[in-house]
Amino acid sequence: MKINRLKITNFKSIDSLTLSNITNFSVFAGANGSGKTNIFQALDFVGHIFRQGLSQTLREFGGYDNVHSHKRRATNAAIFSFDIEVEIEQVIFHYALKAELNSNVRIINEVASIDGEVVLQRGKDGFITFEDGKKIAFDPDRSATLFLGIYDTSFKDFISNIKVLRVDPLNAKQPSLSDHDPSELNEHASNIAAVLSRILSENSDLSEEILELITLLVPNLEKIEAQAQKIDNKTGLLFKEKGTRKQFPAHLISDGTIYALAQIIMILDHKPNSWLLIEEPERGIHPQAIQELIELMREESKNTIIWINTHSESIVRTARYDELLLVDKVDGKTLITHAKKINGSLSMSDAWLSNMFKGGLPW
Repeated sequence: MKINRLKITNFKSIDSLTLSNITNFSVFAGANGSGKTNIFQALDFVGHIFRQGLSQTLREFGGYDNVHSHKRRATNAAIFSFDIEVEIEQVIFHYALKAELNSNVRIINEVASIDGEVVLQRGKDGFITFEDGKKIAFDPDRSATLFLGIYDTSFKDFISNIKVLRVDPLNAKQPSLSDHDPSELNEHASNIAAVLSRILSENSDLSEEILELITLLVPNLEKIEAQAQKIDNKTGLLFKEKGTRKQFPAHLISDGTIYALAQIIMILDHKPNSWLLIEEPERGIHPQAIQELIELMREESKNTIIWINTHSESIVRTARYDELLLVDKVDGKTLITHAKKINGSLSMSDAWLSNMFKGGLPW
């Protein structure tokens, strides 16, 4: 799996942003306010459109005024566009979408091709035309990619599996409600206890791998369990440290431990053909543990897209020049530069601390 090209237009601080030949594991680094989060939110926005439709997605993201780029010219101010070429299992998929976001919320254009052959497209008339010439009318609120299953399900699965992780430690430490979906970790990791309970009961190999990794990152930990509470039947996390007899509940552990556990679970327990976006993975985690976490991401990215954003020198130090993308904001617009285009004579750490990347100092 590999993303060959990506273009996003008209989303918050993104006027127009194009990336090409991005590594599966990529680090988006820059100063606070440079627009790193907006890049991930734009991709999350696209994933939501594919899963639930344009209108509901726009409502969840705060409506047109909170989504569009205020730097766009008036003639294009309402048009959001997304264009991607991705290779999955040696098949090249190209997909482009344009959506109107203001008074008349609708998808106005879509084109999808497989290995260079256009298999479906939608015009402003709302009709979808297939490669054999057949045309059908289709809901302008929904993406036509669901029809790609006729040809190949890989891209449809990939674009529907854009997942963001921005851990809310307070909610993540609370016991999971009985109606929390345990099938996959949600955006804020508020169902982490339910997900871990499912893993512990169904997959012993994955359970052992998670425990091995979390104890590597948090050496004092010896055991983690997920148990149903007797009073309300909620599922809670229980931790045991070395040298202690009793377990203790999640609200007594550090935020860094819950951040690390959530990331490990997301990285190891994801659907095939996923695109994982992790916000500030360094929070609350020791720099030495960060190196181990980055190595895990790099290893797992052989078959999965894993992107992270950061303003931490500890993360940048572990990145390679081809993995690092520098995010900056100029005249209110987010811009990106590949670190590999910059002189690599300095170590990554020295280059970052000397502000060679011109993305702001880490503090």
